[in-house]
Amino acid sequence: IIMTDLEQVVSLIHVNISLNEHLLPQRQNAVAASWTLCWRVLADWQDSDLAKQELEVVYGLGYNNIVMSDVVYDPELYHPLVDTLRMLTMPPRDTIPAFMA
Repeated sequence: IIMTDLEQVVSLIHVNISLNEHLLPQRQNAVAASWTLCWRVLADWQDSDLAKQELEVVYGLGYNNIVMSDVVYDPELYHPLVDTLRMLTMPPRDTIPAFMA
């Protein structure tokens, strides 16, 4: 499980992971981690070599679903969100289902 948010929120995610990691299924070797992800910044450098390296790291994490919550409260972020989702689901990835709550 990889949880992302802006840098100022990631420390709170770390606390929540620490408080709840005992609930993860141990038989399946489940792991929770947090990562800073700013859609606006990612969209700005999506064609750069740095973006490609960063995406290779993300792809290597082996995700197969994208679940989003509370993500579209600011209309200025619609396009950066869509650009980020395109980047996270582009080849070499197969089709990745995305769920929004």
